[in-house]
Amino acid sequence: RILEDGLEAGFDFAASWSAPLDHAFLSPLTALYGARPMPPLVPFWVNCFVAPLPPARRCFAAGQHIARVVADGPWNVAVIATGGLSHFPELSLARVGTSDVEFDRRVVGFMERGEHASLTALTAKELHATGSHELLNWMVLLGAVTPARARVRFFGEMGRIDLAALEWDVT
Repeated sequence: RILEDGLEAGFDFAASWSAPLDHAFLSPLTALYGARPMPPLVPFWVNCFVAPLPPARRCFAAGQHIARVVADGPWNVAVIATGGLSHFPELSLARVGTSDVEFDRRVVGFMERGEHASLTALTAKELHATGSHELLNWMVLLGAVTPARARVRFFGEMGRIDLAALEWDVT
């Protein structure tokens, strides 16, 4: 229903029943489930790398759509978003191997305070300048859990990339 209802609602979703899962999906699932059987999974890819990127507000709206579909159904779900905070993996950029700690702390603060409008206002240019393109994955999650506030479980400055683990309780 995420796909069909999303198309009806004006989202430009595409689907694949054969795309392989990469590290973005497998890393958190391995940490959560190890060798135990995994529950059903609905992977949701967001274009975080190839211009033009979707606007942050559109990713947030996609998350709100997912929340509506889940609320109308019989499922108990967990929504997991992956992606590093700021980092510059592109070898051609002057900032390769660095992160933007100030920006990352500000973004995590917005999530802690539930200030989602500040995050949906981020532009593709700002995300590129701060190395935060993978934040678009988080925007889908934020749309799904809004208005919940994040609880920061971990924030780490790793030099070349900043990492955070956050959780939202929507019960």
